[in-house]
Amino acid sequence: MKLKKILFIIGGTALGLVTVTLVGLFFLFLSWPSQKVQIGDDIEKYTQVYIEKHKLIDVEEKLLCYYDFSETLNSTSCALLTDHRVIMHVDFKSYFINLTDIVKITHYVDDYKGDIIQVIPRKGSPISVEIPPRRMGSVFLRELQREFNKKKSPTS
Repeated sequence: MKLKKILFIIGGTALGLVTVTLVGLFFLFLSWPSQKVQIGDDIEKYTQVYIEKHKLIDVEEKLLCYYDFSETLNSTSCALLTDHRVIMHVDFKSYFINLTDIVKITHYVDDYKGDIIQVIPRKGSPISVEIPPRRMGSVFLRELQREFNKKKSPTS
């Protein structure tokens, strides 16, 4: 009889520890930064801090979309869309194309890579943004096309 009580206590304690661990992991998962396209005012705090610290956008620019494709979600590799530019930031270097310099935007969906968005400027190298499936690449594309159409001159 004593053995059954001991086994019951051990089993209950183990079940309790497993439950607490799973609940803790659930809340940790909920608080983990998201790896999807983020819209302007809804960006994560770590993103805001990184953008300000590294001066990725000018003071007069408004951030419209952001996608962090770094493995650790620390903003060292990201794509940004402002109301003036498309910016690719990789390994602490930034490359950008002014929206007024864009000639063409191409887009296709690859089954494995997701949305492939290519921004082609009048001069210089294009910028390619790859956003994996189910990461809201269509949102980034929609916002980019909307801003591009607003900036496009009537003679283009």
